[in-house]
Order: sequence, then C-alpha cells, then structure tokens
Amino acid sequence: SEEAESLRQTTTGIEVGLANGTSLIGHYGVLAVGHETQPARGKGIAIRAGSPRDLPLDPDAAVMILGSGLSMVDAWVSLSEARHRGPITVVSRNGLLPKAHKDVPPINIDAADVPFGTSLNYLAQWFRDLVAETTANGGDWRSVVDGLRPYNQRLWQSWPEREKRQFLRHVRPWWNIHRHRLPPDLYAGLAGAVASGQVELLAAEFVGIERAGTGVRATIRPRGSDRRDIIEVACVYDCGGVSVDVRASANPVIRRLIASGAARPDALHIGIDVDATSALIAADGTVSPRVRVVGPLTRGRYFEIEAIPDIRLQCAALATDLLTGSSPPAAKSG
Repeated sequence: SEEAESLRQTTTGIEVGLANGTSLIGHYGVLAVGHETQPARGKGIAIRAGSPRDLPLDPDAAVMILGSGLSMVDAWVSLSEARHRGPITVVSRNGLLPKAHKDVPPINIDAADVPFGTSLNYLAQWFRDLVAETTANGGDWRSVVDGLRPYNQRLWQSWPEREKRQFLRHVRPWWNIHRHRLPPDLYAGLAGAVASGQVELLAAEFVGIERAGTGVRATIRPRGSDRRDIIEVACVYDCGGVSVDVRASANPVIRRLIASGAARPDALHIGIDVDATSALIAADGTVSPRVRVVGPLTRGRYFEIEAIPDIRLQCAALATDLLTGSSPPAAKSG
C-alpha cells in the first residue's frame, strides 16, 4: 500500500500521485477519506490516547482530558482498563457527556409534520413538544431522535446558511450527545466514575499548557468567567474529536485540490463543496465529471453523513450513477 498525495483530472480520466513517485490512472476518482482528527493542541505537550507517546502512568496520577465526546470516552476506557485510580479532569466548552443508548423503536413521523425550512427556534420548540408528547404517553426521547433520522439531511438542506451556522454554533453539542449515544454498560461505568468524583466534568475553554517538571500545567477559563484556573496533572490527553474546518486539513490530497482550485470548501468550511450527485465542485463552480466525494467530506451538503447507514445509501447512489454512465456534465454549479 502507498499513500496518495495528489489527484489530478485529465481529459480522459484521473491520475493519482503516490508518495513513492508512481501514479495510478483511472476513469473516475472517489474521495472517501473519512473523518480527520484535529491536530493535537498544546505545543506538542498534549498527547493522543493510544499514540506511541501514550506511555503507562502512575495509577494514582492526575490526568486531564480535553473534549467530552466519544474520543474522550475511548481515552477513559483505556485508563479504566489500566486500573487507573487517580483523578481525571474532563474539560470541554459545554461540559456535556454523551447519553446512553436504549433499545427502543423509533416513532413514525410523517414528512408533512416536519417543519422543513422554518427557523431553528421553531424547529427546536417543535422537537421539544414532540419529545414531551412522546414521553407523556410512556415513550422515550430516543424514539423521537431516531424517528427524525430519515429527515435530517432534508432538514439541513432546507435551512439558509444563517440557520446552519446557528445550529453549528449553539445546538450541535446538544444534538451530538443525544444522537451519538453510548452503549448502556459503558455509559453506566462512566456515569459511575463521575458520581464517585474520580471523573470531574468542567465546562471551560482550554487556554494553554506548559511543562512543569515531569508533569504538565494546564490553564483553563471556566465558562461564563474571565478567571484563569491552573491545574497541574501528569498528562493531558487531547480528545478534541474530528476536524471541523476542511481548510486546516492535514491530508495532502485535500490540501492540493483546494490550493489548485480543483475543489473548494463548502460555504461553512466543514467539508468540500459537492453537487446533488456528490460530484466535486471546483473553485470556479465547475462540476467535475470525473471525481465524486462520499462520507464526512460532504457534510456541508448533507450534515448527517457520518454513520454507515447514511454513507451506504450515498455510495449506492454513486455506484448506480457510475454504472449507468450518468456522470455529471462539466457545467457551472448554482
């Protein structure tokens, strides 16, 4: 196997440049690079869980974890399996933990009842009312979240850019903890660690980090405060999750496509711009007849395009287009 470093469209197909200097030629290219994690923060002092720098710790050492999403849970699992007894401070902007999954069926929601194209505030109130009605009838909030899933992409596409930005800024953290849930036993273990005081959740902004002898001194700013708190720990794990700005991509293929103008970020910069068939759109608005994009790179158009069931449908549509020869023309995108 070799690392791909570039993708270039030719008059008859595509050429992929590899790190060893050779090239691969094809009729079509598909960018399916998946999630890309954020660069580790903290001047190279913070580390990634499971990386070569993640060395065994004193079981009683104090530890800090940046981020409170699924990557944080992975780090906590690793510490738990290593029988870590020391205090674990989890720092994130909102201090929220993913919720527990429960095996309940989704409710049936008629498309005519979904408020497509309305304001984010109206949708949020409609959603809360539906949850209240469902739970009052003996149901579960998870059934509402899962019942809405078939409409998530259409809801996202029905909003103007302003509503999308508001969602990303104000609602996404709460949506994520309800949408991307933990297995019940895993949640119970983590919730128990929080209840016992071993894990402390702090809603705060990570400000900076420096070495302090053999340990680390981290500075945070509690949410809603101008105060700076200094916490000394043995190790800081950076679990900030996936990158949310495609312009900061570490992938050489993505960087070169954008730099050359063969691709452009979507309006929110959370992925690459594509048309309704997931075809790559260049900086000048030209739709590529040769290159398609699937998965999280297309989140600007679809948003809900991270789980296998959603990506499977996207790939099936792409395969059908390619097999029937209905590739997009080289035209301008609206």
